[in-house]
Amino acid sequence: VDALPAIVESLAWAARHNTITLRRTVSQGVVWLNDRLIARTELAPGKEETPIRKAEAVVRQSEEMALSALPEELRAAFKDAVEELKRSLRNCVWGQA
Repeated sequence: VDALPAIVESLAWAARHNTITLRRTVSQGVVWLNDRLIARTELAPGKEETPIRKAEAVVRQSEEMALSALPEELRAAFKDAVEELKRSLRNCVWGQA
């Protein structure tokens, strides 16, 4: 999933509206942010990369890409939205939908 444009758009929207909705779909190995698919992994036994870990990597990449592209007045709110998303990802208990 090429999630960078979707996550940047979702986080920019979240920054404007001060809301983040994070969902996990365990059986499909996916993570959604504001109804946008941001990470998908194969759930294979012993596989290192979990959907949450992949989502964290996508967040890092999109943060770097977006900060240079966003207007100055949205950057602080965007950073706040990213930090909130990172906290949400850290607090996820994978295995519960």
